Amino acid sequence: MALEVLASVSQNVAVEAGYLAIRALKHLSGSVVPADEPFGAESVTARALAQRIIDEISSTEARPIPNLGRARVDYYISKIAEIVHARAAESIRIDAERGDAILAELREEFRV
Repeated sequence: MALEVLASVSQNVAVEAGYLAIRALKHLSGSVVPADEPFGAESVTARALAQRIIDEISSTEARPIPNLGRARVDYYISKIAEIVHARAAESIRIDAERGDAILAELREEFRV
């Protein structure tokens, strides 16, 4: 399924495609979704991937997205969000010790 391809494309494309697919699922299932603008240079690729994801979900379910129940739509939104979250987390390096040290310095410096 196209969801797995989110793991093999660039992080920017994966995040945007996931976001767009989630928005499309919400919109097609009847949720109100505000207008959106492209993210950047990779938007064409991301939009194509999002469309592929929506098409494959429809094909897998053997019915159009508007005919899926809320639970199925929520399932796909959840799966896409998990993959996108994992891809976004790849680029975030968290150094808890350094963060604690900076907070301690700031607290000491601005102690009243």
